[in-house]
Amino acid sequence: MNSLERYRTIIPDWERFRDTMLRRDPPTLRVRTGRISTERLKERLEAQGFVLSYIEGVPDFLRVIDGPHAVSDTLENWLGLFYIQQASTGVAAPLLAPRPGERVLDLCAAPGGKTTHIADLMQDRGCIVAVDRNENRIRALLGNMYRTAHPNVLVVAGDGRSLPVGALFDRVLVDAPCSAEGTLRRKHGKSRGRTAKVHEHVPRRQEALLRRAIALTRPGGTILYSTCTFAPEENEAVVDRVLKDSPVTLDPITLDAPHAPGLTSFEDQQFDRSLAGACRIYPHHFDSGGLFLARLKRLGGDEPAGSEVVDATELPAELPPSYPGGVRSRRHSRTGARIPLMRLKPSRPPSIGWNRCSGLARTSEATSGGSYEARIFGSIAAKAGRWEAGVRVNIGVWSRWVCGRWFRTTGIGRGPPTISFGFWSRRSCPNSFHFQWINGRRSSTVRTSRFRVSNPGLRHWDSMGMS
Repeated sequence: MNSLERYRTIIPDWERFRDTMLRRDPPTLRVRTGRISTERLKERLEAQGFVLSYIEGVPDFLRVIDGPHAVSDTLENWLGLFYIQQASTGVAAPLLAPRPGERVLDLCAAPGGKTTHIADLMQDRGCIVAVDRNENRIRALLGNMYRTAHPNVLVVAGDGRSLPVGALFDRVLVDAPCSAEGTLRRKHGKSRGRTAKVHEHVPRRQEALLRRAIALTRPGGTILYSTCTFAPEENEAVVDRVLKDSPVTLDPITLDAPHAPGLTSFEDQQFDRSLAGACRIYPHHFDSGGLFLARLKRLGGDEPAGSEVVDATELPAELPPSYPGGVRSRRHSRTGARIPLMRLKPSRPPSIGWNRCSGLARTSEATSGGSYEARIFGSIAAKAGRWEAGVRVNIGVWSRWVCGRWFRTTGIGRGPPTISFGFWSRRSCPNSFHFQWINGRRSSTVRTSRFRVSNPGLRHWDSMGMS
């Protein structure tokens, strides 16, 4: 709590805030309204012995007051009939106000609480692109998508700051990574404090994400910036810098729930006066976590009427089944949409590289030890999900350390270089089968599995094995 003392002057009812931060927040859940009504789910859980109550200001949320066991251990949770989510975060998706048929982008989506809430509000119509760069968090995001059964969400692995500008979205949510002071109740109010890295790096990343979100929003579209921290450096200060030179204006937030207005000043900093229209939610408002929200409107257009919204789920009647270097597809039996199966393209253009390996695969000569090599190589691969198969051609010069001395198999000026080609297939562990010709003579087949490479820049090439 000592690290939060700096906010004493800006948080109304400080004593209540402090007492709330020292208590663990009660579990709350959001009903998957596309599959079950709030009343029906409440009846089913109460029949199992749970004591539930509605939460004012956040429809379709229930607070678990008591129960025979954790509500996450119920069959209803595994069936995806609800999502365990902090009540304070339940105001974000309604403020973004997505409508069925729109195109929505969630730049920092994992683990998926706000994403699934948006999908519920869109009645599973339209298109939601959910982006995250952390592999472990993407697994959680995908698991929640499968469990809650939202068919209109496309998950993308990547950094939201580098998404290509081209396709524009009607609404964009930027739930930016932050110092997470609003979630300290889960840690009994203990904070690690604001390190120099958090103070300098995090706001820059948040600003870059918000600027990319603006570039990806159509004129007249909506951007909602949110964090789960109290720090003005990560909230009002970030939005203030963006308002100065970006084609957006702040859209004041009206919320029928307990909240505090945004700040126009903090310590020696002054912010745009319009930021009073932002929203701050403190833990004692919902007996939940903390949240900051600022809604921006992209200039250059007007909000379309409901009848003018183009449904993003509508697809052309005919799509080509495949094209050179493109996607092979099949037609879905019910919807008629084309579903991509695999992409066939060069996995890496021809290039030149060198490498040193800690071990060699066994051959008919039973050689082993270190190796230096130089190669010109090219490959073509077919990928389907995590599976990959392809063919590679190599022309190279290499030497082996055998029985305490160097053995040059081929060399410049000492006969033709090694020419080899092979086929590989892999999922998570690479396996390859290679055939090689040395001085015009075919040698044995080489099979490799795992080995360490000392040059990570050539990891993709080397995962196919030594030849």
